[in-house]
Amino acid sequence: MIDRRITQRVALIATRPGPAISPDEAAKTVADLRAASRRAVGLVADVTGLTEAAERAAAAPVFVIDRPAFIRANVQMLDEMMGDIPEVAILPGERRSTSTGAGLALAVMASRVLGQFDPFIGLSDDDVPSFPPHPTATPSRGRLLLVAPNVVDIERGMNVKPSDFRLWVGLHEMTHAVQFAAAPWLGDHLSDLCRQLAIEESAPGEAQDMVRLVRAVVRTIRGESGANLATEAMPDSARAVMEQVTAVMSLLEGHADVVMDAVGPQVIPTLATIRARFEARRRGRSSLDRLIRRLAGLDAKRDQYVGGAAFVRGVLEVVGHEGLAQAFVSKENLPTVAEIADPLAWATRVIG
Repeated sequence: MIDRRITQRVALIATRPGPAISPDEAAKTVADLRAASRRAVGLVADVTGLTEAAERAAAAPVFVIDRPAFIRANVQMLDEMMGDIPEVAILPGERRSTSTGAGLALAVMASRVLGQFDPFIGLSDDDVPSFPPHPTATPSRGRLLLVAPNVVDIERGMNVKPSDFRLWVGLHEMTHAVQFAAAPWLGDHLSDLCRQLAIEESAPGEAQDMVRLVRAVVRTIRGESGANLATEAMPDSARAVMEQVTAVMSLLEGHADVVMDAVGPQVIPTLATIRARFEARRRGRSSLDRLIRRLAGLDAKRDQYVGGAAFVRGVLEVVGHEGLAQAFVSKENLPTVAEIADPLAWATRVIG
């Protein structure tokens, strides 16, 4: 239902420029972020016990990029995930509208996302223009993307120590790299779920239900409890698949959130300040910004952090990191949406 060329063009046009930064500061930011990601590998291994996975994750190429490169990388990732899905018969106007909406949502993300691990493809030096400069990387499956302008923008806004904040961000994103290295099957599993979701959403007479879409937008704008534009407008068959995706992403994001705070002040001296100001920044957004986040699905992302972190902490209390590692053994061991809210139920089912 999306023309990805339109989506990319709209996103590139709508994306705000990054913060003003000198060439020297840009070069230092790039160097710091690369160093943070390298240092984070060992720290993630120490916290999680996933030592072998961390060694494999260390081989993933790291790209320090700008906002336009983030957009191109995400459209490229979408192509990789969805490229073999048959075209569906919909009106050209509807395709343009959907593509434009996706582009606007991607533009919002491009100015807010700090980093991202893409498990679906790896790129050579020429594939993704970086927030310059970056070294040549050997292509491999999986790439770590760190969005330098957003890191600079947010650390300035929060007035936190850049070196500490950059390591904090590196810990979160490198945890994702370790997760996928621990579960080599996970990328394909997520890709399969996303393809299935796209097919279910494109079912004739269902995904085109404008009444459902309008109601979803209204509920999301109102901020009603549980309202989520990403799922409200879906047919029931698609919503069931989305629940599986949500459960997986809650585990991954919650796990990364717990790890990034577990290293402690002995590694990141201003850790408590960073976390407090980061949370205050989220709560202190303007009404317009909160609305944009709801429509772009970023509040749903925040829910994944909160619910997933509570799940991970609950599991750790019962079975520790060794038990939690069983979640990465097979897709059957992944938590369900119900288990994300009940970590003991997951531990009982998987660990016994």
